[in-house]
Amino acid sequence: MPDLQYLIDQMDDRDLEYFKDQYRQKMPQLSLEQQQTVLSRIQGIPRLADLYSPKAEEKETDVWWTKPLEVLSWPSEKLQEHVVTPMMAPFTEPMRGIDVPWWGVPGTPLGIIRGLTQYQPGSSQRQAYEEWESPTWHTGINLPFNMGEWDISVKGAVEFAPWLAVPPVAKVATALRGFGTAGKIAAGALAPAVATEKALVYPLTKLTSIIKAAKRVRGAIAPIRAVEKGERFGLAEEAWRGGEGVAGFRAGLEKLKGEYTPPQFAADLEQLSSKDVDIIFNAIRDMEAGMGDKISLGKGIQKIFTQVVPQDHEIALIEKYLSPDLAKALVDVSKSGAKKAFEIGLDAANAPRAILASFDLSGLLRQGGILATRHPLDTAKSVAPMLRAFAGNKFAQQADDVMRQLPHFQLGERAGLYIAPTTEKVGAALATHEEMFMSRLVHRLPVIGTITKASERAYVTVLNQIRARVWETTVSMWERIGAEITDVDLEDLAKFINYATGRGNLGKLGTGNIGPLLNATFFAPRLILSRVQLPTLLFSRSPLVRKEAWQTLTTFLGTGTALLSLLELSGRATIELDPRSADAGKAKIGATRLDFWTGYLQYARFITQFITAQRKTQSGNISELNRLELVQRFAQSKFAPAVGLITDILSGESYMGESMELDTMDLGKQAWNRLVPLFVQDMADAINMDGLAGGFTAAPALFGVGVVTYTDDVKKIQAELAKPLGANWDDLDKETKLRLEHESPELKKALEERDVKTRGTTYSNYYANGQGIEKIYQQKALEHVAKFKLNGDGKELREAMSVLNNGKRLMYAQREGAEEFAEIAERNLKPLTDEDWAKMHPNDRAAKEYYDAIFADDLYDEFGDYNFEEAERRKAMFVQKNGQEALDYVERVAGLRWQDKPPELVELEQAKKALKPYWGIEDEVMSGYPAQYKEILDQIRMLENQEENPQSVLMAKRLQRMYPAVLRARDKIARMRKMMRIRDRKIDYYFRKYYL
Repeated sequence: MPDLQYLIDQMDDRDLEYFKDQYRQKMPQLSLEQQQTVLSRIQGIPRLADLYSPKAEEKETDVWWTKPLEVLSWPSEKLQEHVVTPMMAPFTEPMRGIDVPWWGVPGTPLGIIRGLTQYQPGSSQRQAYEEWESPTWHTGINLPFNMGEWDISVKGAVEFAPWLAVPPVAKVATALRGFGTAGKIAAGALAPAVATEKALVYPLTKLTSIIKAAKRVRGAIAPIRAVEKGERFGLAEEAWRGGEGVAGFRAGLEKLKGEYTPPQFAADLEQLSSKDVDIIFNAIRDMEAGMGDKISLGKGIQKIFTQVVPQDHEIALIEKYLSPDLAKALVDVSKSGAKKAFEIGLDAANAPRAILASFDLSGLLRQGGILATRHPLDTAKSVAPMLRAFAGNKFAQQADDVMRQLPHFQLGERAGLYIAPTTEKVGAALATHEEMFMSRLVHRLPVIGTITKASERAYVTVLNQIRARVWETTVSMWERIGAEITDVDLEDLAKFINYATGRGNLGKLGTGNIGPLLNATFFAPRLILSRVQLPTLLFSRSPLVRKEAWQTLTTFLGTGTALLSLLELSGRATIELDPRSADAGKAKIGATRLDFWTGYLQYARFITQFITAQRKTQSGNISELNRLELVQRFAQSKFAPAVGLITDILSGESYMGESMELDTMDLGKQAWNRLVPLFVQDMADAINMDGLAGGFTAAPALFGVGVVTYTDDVKKIQAELAKPLGANWDDLDKETKLRLEHESPELKKALEERDVKTRGTTYSNYYANGQGIEKIYQQKALEHVAKFKLNGDGKELREAMSVLNNGKRLMYAQREGAEEFAEIAERNLKPLTDEDWAKMHPNDRAAKEYYDAIFADDLYDEFGDYNFEEAERRKAMFVQKNGQEALDYVERVAGLRWQDKPPELVELEQAKKALKPYWGIEDEVMSGYPAQYKEILDQIRMLENQEENPQSVLMAKRLQRMYPAVLRARDKIARMRKMMRIRDRKIDYYFRKYYL
């Protein structure tokens, strides 16, 4: 079967010379591993001896090791991703400082295609070659070098394979199968070469395989570090004692500095020959990289050969310059089981936020919006790389590579400009990632993982591009005007760009595993902090940065204000100016609000509400706020999804005031709010409220504009109820509206929920206060029931519940008398005119009628006992008039409803109801006597109950002698009650159980 040598042997001299020219051009663009793979594949082919012989290497003046190894090579894994992809269409202008556009940079797909289109077969084969009508498919891609639209054929694929000899022909054939029918024919044409293709193992791939098979030496590092610490403390003590004062202390501290021995592993490194090792170190020596990187990289490789895991930054350099696979293997072998478990836990905790932040391109304006107003051109040029990065990782890598060629890029990194690692960087610590996507676990999920990775690539790419371009523009401008640039200028400029793009400085809290842990607690701690840190640079130490900060923030403020003004003048939006309102500074279009202020509005509203202790509700009412509760809810709003859910459940409600009790919580709604991407939620809410127009209004959320849609179920239900009548709800008369409201349980429930939201915090607190009273009442009642189960004393239970019921009544009376709820209490208790009654909402009318009936003074006797039987009768009348839904609403708001009441209390209520005729005998007998005799009888009983006071007992006997008729009436009552107990066993049972 023919192999690569066979293909080379079939070339005539002209074709072979062209192949060698291409080889010399393309080799410098490949990574070290790929270069070694190419060399090994051509070794032993006589016609290519001049390419790999030692003599050929000595003649090279610009040897291949000296090319920048970090520049990505041509696509080595999937040909499909790099020669036929629709996302290559949008091309940008050359980046500042780069003479060629990105598609002409060596190593990018179109850079390689440029060379591919220049190929001309040799004369000896030309006729046969041109007569071969190979399958061809059309890409629809306009090439930027005036070649017209590009068609790729099997000829092109076959030519492409032997040029660089990478990847193996088998992979080319596999990739070609992805092109459908034409691809299958192409793969068949390459089948003979595939059959004999075998991979070879080379120094780096050998080393990677060895590390993958290595085992971490557990427990070995602890005693080694203990010895090291002991030695260092001994040296520190000696240095401190040998010095005086602060100088001696500092000398001691110096002895403690330095890295401790990192984790070790056991690996069979003898598989590598000395020549293999020399190849790797010679490559490091000759590569085009900073001397600091070369030394650190060499130290890292040297540690590997002593079976010690390199430091994190050394692993990152290994990934950058040598081999991502080797870096990943080193990361894996460096972690203990406990550390892996801890990282998995952090990863899982950060996963929900990564999902929430996906499915969009929000980094462009959410984090990049401030700089976009000051540097619109740089921001616009970042859009195309962002879109291409969303399409594939290779495009993200290309954008990253080109960005790093900017003249001042290295200067920016040294000054502290944050450039996020790409999603495929395995050597990058989790804390160095963009905080929205600080999770690798979510990448493994089907479908969701793919889209999340795409969103992360776009997010990282656009923010890196904006930061690098703005840095380049600003520093270049400073140089053009002849400014004297100092280290302070550069450091503060880096801080300014970082803060403006949402990368706040967490200090030591942002390092190691603390950063991911903090990120698992709060939704975006760096973004939160950046919005506070950015204004501090208005007073920067650097005059240049100070000027830039003032110009940027005033431009940002002016642009936002102008945009809101234009929207209002156009009639498309209304603007709320009261900073106490949640809508302040937002463009209100229909039910949707647009927020262009990149997170600053929340801080402005919080500060205003905290100072005034007031908020403006959606209905326009001004309600009082509890400052402590305001701070608590603001903090709740900043929690990450997992921590936020736990906090909401513990507090019983979300920061929006929604109930989060486990027995009433809507699990589906919570899953939607905490696990569905925010952009999807925004679009769904907008379309749900305003149809397709709402979707267009909410579309800016895709690019990071804040979007909130207040879903109003009331309007939806009202529209549905009015539709059969052939009218809009607003066109219906008042009587029809009231009738529909009364007949529709769904509308009543929706009105109830909206009332709680729109009436503001005061009404919510009133409702919560009632719920709190009810919880206390139920808890105490359950304690009495538990005691009754132990001792069986029904009389004690009855008396305890009587006291508890009176206490409950007093707590409700205190609520009604509280200054905070004075307006509500006044509405509930004051008499209303017919006009006022007609204007009231149906729910308010129901509540008013209920309060008048249930809290009437005549429901309490002279001893303060509440007449529950009469209350139940009045409730039945209320239901008969207003419906069960009205009672359900009022009792939920009032907090008077107790579901699942214990059977012991149910029986106690049944006993009271059964004994009602028994106690009614007294009223029946006393009705035949003068009215004052009933009062005298009650007075005698009261005095008799004061047994501890002899004077009271004597007074009771004196009254009985003075009024013998009262004594005779009392005896009659006792005889009649006795006879009733004899005749009615139930009455006798209840009387003995609860009154004896």
